Amino acid sequence: MKFPNRLAGFALSAMLSGAWLLDPVRVLADPPSVSMLQTNTTRPGLYTKFEAVLKIQNASYSNPYDPSQIDVRASFISPSGRVWPIFGFYDDFQGRKQWKVRFSPNEAGRWRYTLTAKTPAGTGSSPEYQFDAEPSALHGWIRVSPDNPHYLMHDDGTSFYGVGPAYPWGVNDGPDGLARLEAAGANLYYYWNITYGGEGNLIESLDSGLGRYDQAKCGRIDRILEWSEARGLHMILSVWPHDLLCANVSGWPKAWNINPYSLICDPAEFFWSEEAWDYEISQYRYLIARWGHSRSLAAWESVCEINGTDGWAFDDRAVVLGWTEKVHRFFRENDPTGRPTTVSQGGGQYWSDGYRVVDLPNVHLYEKSWSARYPNNPLRSSLWIYGDIAARFRRDFEKPGIFGEAGHTDNYGGYAAGSENYLRLFHNALWVTWASGLAAAPLWWDFGTKSIFTPDLLEQMRVFSSVSRTLDYAHLPLAAASVSVEGCDAYGLEADSVAFGWIRQMNGLSLMPSRFTLTGLSDGAYDVTWLDTWTGNTIGRDIRLSAAGLLAAESPALPEGRSDAAFVIRRAEAGSVPVRLSLAADPGRLFSDPVYASAITCFILDREEGSARLHPARSGSRSRVRAFWKAPIRRFRPAERPLSCSGRVPNPGRAR
Repeated sequence: MKFPNRLAGFALSAMLSGAWLLDPVRVLADPPSVSMLQTNTTRPGLYTKFEAVLKIQNASYSNPYDPSQIDVRASFISPSGRVWPIFGFYDDFQGRKQWKVRFSPNEAGRWRYTLTAKTPAGTGSSPEYQFDAEPSALHGWIRVSPDNPHYLMHDDGTSFYGVGPAYPWGVNDGPDGLARLEAAGANLYYYWNITYGGEGNLIESLDSGLGRYDQAKCGRIDRILEWSEARGLHMILSVWPHDLLCANVSGWPKAWNINPYSLICDPAEFFWSEEAWDYEISQYRYLIARWGHSRSLAAWESVCEINGTDGWAFDDRAVVLGWTEKVHRFFRENDPTGRPTTVSQGGGQYWSDGYRVVDLPNVHLYEKSWSARYPNNPLRSSLWIYGDIAARFRRDFEKPGIFGEAGHTDNYGGYAAGSENYLRLFHNALWVTWASGLAAAPLWWDFGTKSIFTPDLLEQMRVFSSVSRTLDYAHLPLAAASVSVEGCDAYGLEADSVAFGWIRQMNGLSLMPSRFTLTGLSDGAYDVTWLDTWTGNTIGRDIRLSAAGLLAAESPALPEGRSDAAFVIRRAEAGSVPVRLSLAADPGRLFSDPVYASAITCFILDREEGSARLHPARSGSRSRVRAFWKAPIRRFRPAERPLSCSGRVPNPGRAR
């Protein structure tokens, strides 16, 4: 990185202030020295913080946050030999005045590391140090899955499905804050770099000065991330909320006046000003250095609702797109964890060009920005738009899609927060986006609004989390499923031997038993589990056969007022105690016809520990019935109604 203007400024200010002491020529001729002073541990667990405090001598600088004046780094070498380049940073929270390096190991065993400090006078290097990383139960940073790029996973490969709200300010760890989110099954929230709600200053503020970082704010974010780590929560950090880049856009909040970049450019120039970019990349580097180690920092958002900025409204939008790509590229090249990037627009905007250059396509979904699909059915219109945009992400991008903001009180029905229909709206949005392929539940706006986040709403979040976080999305080759239930809207995803989804009676009436069909699973026996989405309880379970790619079952009946259910379908496991023989036909109904033929498949069921399982044939046994016996095509004599067959094994465990 080059900082020619800032370096010249440093030289002048340093000479005028005496920062080069009495002999600037001699100081410039000698490189700095750097060594490790102390560490927080010598045996960190995997994905826990290792922090080294450094001793730096013979280094002259007027601004410790400016890498053109002093550039501190570390190089960590893993037990397997991978090299991790890590930025150092200056921490003056509560007057510490310490140079630090933060890192979280992702391999157990002996790690080695060295430190460097570079000034215009040269580069100094430390001896090699080491520590031993120990195994832990933690899973690590969030990243895009290489196996299924529509979903996220932890660094160790464990799937991550996000559930939680927008919590942009006023964050606390008490019973009305992160503790409440944890109890509600949340693992994700969205946080702004803003001054609202007692959040203190900006990270780079007028008080700290341009090119310097407000240490009280940095210390606060340190603490929020520590709270989050302890509770298994993850933060999407919005670096530039739209307010900070807005001075003149009608109808949008304006906070450009507190942005220190207002000292060097107009708000419409922010996205192309070279001087602003020099300062920006120093700030982005500092964010990576200070918080990049944290497993609870989920993603970087460059701008929240970029269409609410002066640059978007009054300047060249191609330049804005180019800036978005530059920011993405900087984080991609300098954050070694592979943590994803995102950007968003407000209102009814689907910004395809922006989504192509970041890792997480991100719509802020407020219903009235889109036309209602079913004008006389607000709840159905609501779930339709949530499902439609989620499915559109899947079609358009091989990337995880998220709704970084959603809901609030903007809805087709005008339902008030806390009302029964508002709760239904929220409930439906969770389940339809899950069944349509979104990588996280919609992040509802906002957690500080207590009239929205009622105990009932948080209970629905908890129930949803208890189901949605149990599937291995990151490693399943999921595709949109063809699901059909008479009288219902039906959504689902499937891989070769697993499927899941959600159905809802179109008009919100009680769900009644109906024929359920799903196509695309490989042939075999499947455990079909139906779940009450309001309680999380299992309300039905059966073994059904997929034959010629078609699985047929019956949807459950629900009490009055319950209109929806979720399903999870997995290939049945092998059992050992046969109790029932079943037949399946393709097509599903057999009619009398002199020329009619049907393929019939016979399979044996078994009950073990209360669950139905497939009972396979045992090679070498005396059993004469095979687990999968494809009958030859047969002709059926005329009859007055469809035929059905089933049977029971008379002596369980001794089928012959």
